Parts: sequence; C-alpha cells; structure tokens
Amino acid sequence: LRRVRGVVRVLLAGGRIGCAALMQLDDMPTAIIGAIDLFAIGGLQEAQARGLIVPSDFSIVGIDDLDMS
Repeated sequence: LRRVRGVVRVLLAGGRIGCAALMQLDDMPTAIIGAIDLFAIGGLQEAQARGLIVPSDFSIVGIDDLDMS
C-alpha cells in the first residue's frame, strides 16, 4: 500500500509539473488532456493553485475514469 501511495504522489506531481510548464507558455492553452486521471488531477491542483477556476478559466480532461476523478 505504501508503494501505491508513492506512485500516486509521483503521478500527481507529474501532472502539476506538466501543467505548470504549459501555463508558462506565451500562448497558454485553455485546456489539457491528462493521459491518465492522476495527471489530470495534478493539473487541476496546479491550475487551482494559480487561481484559475476550472472549467471556467481552464478545462481539464482525464481519460481512465478513476473513482477519485
């Protein structure tokens, strides 16, 4: 279980890092698609941390249909 939690934290962090990189572009996207829901949830966390309102300001889609998403 501890290993699973570690993987979840890494995937969430990856989503945040990827979203942060996209948000630094001169022409920031208005939406992202997370290849897995944990990436999308990390992107959601990053968008909210930057004061964006999802989905009004920024749209995020995850693909694998996890219960937590």
